[in-house]
Amino acid sequence: VGRNVAAARGFRGAGASVRAPRGRPLLQRAPVVLHPFLELGALLVGQARRGDVQAARLLGVDTIQIHPTPPQRWNTKPFVPGAEDAFVAARPSSGVEKVFFHAIYLINLATPDPQKYELSKRSLLHDLEFAGRVGADGVIFHVGSLKDEPDETVGYRRAAEAINWILET
Repeated sequence: VGRNVAAARGFRGAGASVRAPRGRPLLQRAPVVLHPFLELGALLVGQARRGDVQAARLLGVDTIQIHPTPPQRWNTKPFVPGAEDAFVAARPSSGVEKVFFHAIYLINLATPDPQKYELSKRSLLHDLEFAGRVGADGVIFHVGSLKDEPDETVGYRRAAEAINWILET
């Protein structure tokens, strides 16, 4: 799922620039998933901006991956009602067909640390709920690490229990 974004040459967003070598397309025949720091569909700190999906339209992008919150901070609170309104309103005319969220990097559903375990579950739950509100196609996340868990079986069980809790909540 993706269109060639050769026309993206020179696009600027969020302090980064997308540039292709002179005379070459940026991507050739590949699915296009652009990094959120280019602000293509970025929902930074829960604020969906109409201009983000419009930028995707200008680039001819039909698939985006975005962080709904800063990726290196805990997402401890649900998104406020209406945070998605501008994004949802702009999406139909943008050409964006697929939207994927990437959850924060701190998530570790296998950790033996009770505080990090609870924060991990809540953060992922908030992203999944918000993804439903914006009509996202999925939430990408890393289950976590067993580095602090001496017993792999316990860590795997803990991760499975967390995922079940999230799906039931």
